[in-house]
Amino acid sequence: DGLILDLRGNTGGLLPNAVFIANLFIPHGTLVSIVGRKGYRYDIQAQDTEFNVSKPMIVLVDGASASASEILSGALKDYKKAKLLGSKTFGKGMVQKIIPLPNETGLNLTVAKYLTPSGTDINQKGITPDVEVGFTLDDIKNQNDVQLNSAKSLLTEMINQSAVANGD
Repeated sequence: DGLILDLRGNTGGLLPNAVFIANLFIPHGTLVSIVGRKGYRYDIQAQDTEFNVSKPMIVLVDGASASASEILSGALKDYKKAKLLGSKTFGKGMVQKIIPLPNETGLNLTVAKYLTPSGTDINQKGITPDVEVGFTLDDIKNQNDVQLNSAKSLLTEMINQSAVANGD
C-alpha cells in the first residue's frame, strides 16, 4: 500500500539511473536541471511512460545521501511524491569531468551544478528532510533503527489518510 525508499548511506551513483527511477514516480516535468559555468541551463524532462507508481512514499536520507541520491530525493520532494525522513543530505550538487593525465593521474574539473526541479541549488547545503529524525549511539548499539521505525509509522498514517480521502 506504500513504499519506503532507503537512500541512507547512498553516496551517489549515475545521473541516468537517478533520472530513470525518478521517472517511475514523476510522469511529467523537469526531473533535474544542469547549469553550466556560463549559466547555460539544460533541463532533463520526465519521459511519458505507461508505468507510474502513485503510492504513499517515504524516502530515508542522511548525511551520506549524496549526488544522484540527492537528485532523486530532491525531485520526489519537490513534486510532493514522497516525504523525506531522516537527517540533512550531504550536499553534492556538482557535475564533474575527469580529465586523464599521464602516469595514471587525472584532473577532476567541476563543469556544472545540479538544481532540483524547483531550482534549488543543493551543493554544500544538502536537502533538509520533511521530518527530521536522528539516532543515538544507544540506538546503534541496540540495533534500533529509529528512522525506519518512524518511517513505518508515518507511512501507515499516510496510507490511512489516503484511504479516507478516497472513501475506502
